[in-house]
Amino acid sequence: MKITFKHIYVILIGLMLNSVISCSLPVTNITSNLQLAIKNNNDIEKVYIALPSYILLMESMIIQDSDDEELLKAYSQLLSAYGSLEETRILRSQEHEDRMIIKERLIIRSQSSLQAAQDAICIWDAKYCDITDKSYQQVEFLIQDADESDTEYLTALAQAWATWIRLNTENWAEIAKIAQLKLLLNFLLTSENINNQIVANIYLGVLNSLIPESMGGTPEKGKQYFENALSLTEGKSAMVNVLYAEYYARLVYDEMLHDKLLKQAIEMENDQSEYRLMNVIAKEKAKWLMKTKRDYF
Repeated sequence: MKITFKHIYVILIGLMLNSVISCSLPVTNITSNLQLAIKNNNDIEKVYIALPSYILLMESMIIQDSDDEELLKAYSQLLSAYGSLEETRILRSQEHEDRMIIKERLIIRSQSSLQAAQDAICIWDAKYCDITDKSYQQVEFLIQDADESDTEYLTALAQAWATWIRLNTENWAEIAKIAQLKLLLNFLLTSENINNQIVANIYLGVLNSLIPESMGGTPEKGKQYFENALSLTEGKSAMVNVLYAEYYARLVYDEMLHDKLLKQAIEMENDQSEYRLMNVIAKEKAKWLMKTKRDYF
């Protein structure tokens, strides 16, 4: 039988799985290094093809140790990263049916990401169990007692929860939970970690720009959060520009701001390692938003 690269790749993955299962490699090192490798890469296709194998790897590790909160958190974040890559498939697809199939996959994956993030924070501290099903008053009480040690799990949960809501904007039961999610994000604004602050400002920008002011939305608050995110990233994250244009500028029909933000994203230098992959994704989305602008303006 002729040995191909595909055969070698499968064998290597098998060996990796065996080594993790039998030798208990340090999970934190594996996941943190993988996250860095993903962030620092500028090849969408390579990461898109490779990630499913690592997702399978992490699922096998979770089977072995389902009570490892660090592993569950990393798994949730990996699913979110893959979802961001898969969203580029929607931009490229010419067929409505294909786009709907991809959207369905995104929703399923987002649900898995949210569940993993919920499991992780529940194991970290039992008081947070089922937090996404709690009332506003219950979440408010929990957050009042939160501290900096909780932030990495709250950030993972907030990212997964916000993505789930963003993909289910027609579900008013989920939209109604935005108030609880905002409590988490407002707490993260006070975090000592600037990355947590960036995440919080970006998602608060999106969440406040989902509904027009005439229907009770608060897009002007969303604008301020996006401006904060631009400042915190020093204008080096193209994704902030893209989300600012897609959610705020389109909602309020500000074509001038829309075009300015997207042109900045497209022309932005991509030499910042922490934003490299997301900037490649953002630039592709920025071009698509410019191409489809006449649907809004």
